Amino acid sequence: MMISIMNTIEYNEYRFGVRDESIVASLRPFLTKLSSAINIGVVNISYTLTGIIRYTNVIADLEQEANAGGITATGKAEEITALLSGVQPCQPVSLLATMSVLPCILLFVSYALYRKKYTLDEEEYNRICREIALRKQSAAFQTDDV
Repeated sequence: MMISIMNTIEYNEYRFGVRDESIVASLRPFLTKLSSAINIGVVNISYTLTGIIRYTNVIADLEQEANAGGITATGKAEEITALLSGVQPCQPVSLLATMSVLPCILLFVSYALYRKKYTLDEEEYNRICREIALRKQSAAFQTDDV
């Protein structure tokens, strides 16, 4: 993916006559951070919508209480078991769909968009590089004549 992103530098130079390496190179870390933020948002929303967050919060509280010595490990396990017995059958299924099925669908959509819209294959990239080199030679030749 990084190579595909970096190849757009030559495409931009071919198309507009400008090389923007710094902008293109900074795009990858930005997209990584953005995708991480979206990922965390989707997880939190799915936990909230499925009602699982209530259970995870209680379990976290029980863990803290056990670490502080407020309850024993056996008591913690019993309370967690009692808590989990209240989970509705649709909640784990909803969470599974959100955490497994939705990412698979989005991955497929991303791949389809990439295959359809990203047309800069190796042959086209080489053609663009040759054209840029010819333009630079022509510009250098014209500068020498002046």
